[in-house]
Amino acid sequence: ALRRAARVGDGWTSAMIKFDELTAVIDRLRVLRAEYGRSDLPFEIQAVSVDRFGSSGYAELADAGVTDIIVVPWIFDGHGFDSPLEAKQESLHRFADKYIHGRDAV
Repeated sequence: ALRRAARVGDGWTSAMIKFDELTAVIDRLRVLRAEYGRSDLPFEIQAVSVDRFGSSGYAELADAGVTDIIVVPWIFDGHGFDSPLEAKQESLHRFADKYIHGRDAV
């Protein structure tokens, strides 16, 4: 799958992955893309990190080459996937206020 992404793709998406494993995959993709003569083309990395969170964690992911971080904010608030929609929406708003808009969560 990595070879195919490097050879013909415009990005790669991880499953749940630890940071060290993710950086190894990103490094491998860089090598493969260079081998295929595609290092100068746009390439996105989407990640679901299981061990990097918050502002500093998201910055580490970006520094490693991640372009899109997939998050499930309500999990951090103790809500499961079967929680009421309103609880998930409140968590999304808090996440956006803190990490997207740069304000402290209310």
